[in-house]
Amino acid sequence: QEFSEIGVLKFAACSSTNTPNSPLQEQRRASFQAITWFLFSNALRLIALMLKLGCWVLTVWAALNCMASVKIILETLLLNGHTPALFLLLSSADVKSLSPETLATIDSIAIFANGLNVAFCILALGLVWTGLANKQSAAFALLLAGFTAAWAAGFLADLAVGLAAPWVNIVSFLILGFGLAAAAIGFAQRTSSSKRFGTEGESPKASC
Repeated sequence: QEFSEIGVLKFAACSSTNTPNSPLQEQRRASFQAITWFLFSNALRLIALMLKLGCWVLTVWAALNCMASVKIILETLLLNGHTPALFLLLSSADVKSLSPETLATIDSIAIFANGLNVAFCILALGLVWTGLANKQSAAFALLLAGFTAAWAAGFLADLAVGLAAPWVNIVSFLILGFGLAAAAIGFAQRTSSSKRFGTEGESPKASC
């Protein structure tokens, strides 16, 4: 935002060096510059907020996934329950008919998979607020790859059982897509501004 504001200041400074015109033309020019500055500065503020908004949306996604996985692990270990995935395709009677060895194997895989998901979400949250929030390009690239892979894994797992819970993947995709898009917009604005207007300390009149 600061770099882009410098560009507007350059425009205003250069415009002021033109040949003086009539008072009416000067008034119109001043009004135009004031309106342009108001619209441009507010647009920059909105774009600057997109990065923070994206960070919070990604935080919500990671937190919800982490809590769901923790709930599954605790229910399986402490309440002698079974992973909810069993009941997506099987009735309670079908589950009871399975051998203890089969149930133990399924529950073990579920605990391991959900444990990995908890670890991923914790790492993602740390990367969001220590890297992406500080506008680090490597953090954005890693989060984009990680979140995409995590969503794809969930979608393929659901696809393997005939899309038993498609609404979960749809909601997850919408939240994740919005968060990544918002962060990308805010991050791209910062990158393009720094390339166009150089360093922060550059004088607005330098290129007049």
